[in-house]
Amino acid sequence: MNFVALRSGHCSFLTLLFMGAIVLFGCKKNQPVQTIKDPKKEIKKDNDADALADEQVDIPANITGSYLACALRKEAQTSATESQYGCRLSDPATQKKLDLQGFSQKISWTSNLSDGVTIEPADPASPYHILYSLKASSPESLAALASNVEAIASWKVSDGTVIPVKREKISQVLRPDIQLEEVEIPVPRDQTITPN
Repeated sequence: MNFVALRSGHCSFLTLLFMGAIVLFGCKKNQPVQTIKDPKKEIKKDNDADALADEQVDIPANITGSYLACALRKEAQTSATESQYGCRLSDPATQKKLDLQGFSQKISWTSNLSDGVTIEPADPASPYHILYSLKASSPESLAALASNVEAIASWKVSDGTVIPVKREKISQVLRPDIQLEEVEIPVPRDQTITPN
């Protein structure tokens, strides 16, 4: 019985030695050693993707599917150094202003420029969500400012991150005031801004 146990232990040792030689001689010089991926890290990546998807789901479809439209509110005469634009998110099917009153803590408006640009919420009865007022030192500077300023509507997701939902140059989404149901301030219909 001792002989069998000794022989079987000897065979196990020889088997391990033989397998080690195969592994050793099977490796090539300068070949990178493959590492086993940590499954915890892979799970974390998947969870991050799920979290991002959850954040995207947090934004209502009517907001992600809306379009941004702006109109000139304050008459921009040749000698003017100030102008104002009303902007809103509109339903693509009805062309009507979206009702955002229930989302006041989630939606915010900013701009790509801060010098010469002030932003204030529009009256709830207004056809706009936000008003962008521009002020410059000369009519030429005002025209340059107006052609470069962007309206940015952002959404605050559950973890506090702010995600831009709509971002457009105002000059690219400019509509006639009558099209956006503006009745407060009549603006001559021939006033337009030529985009850069």
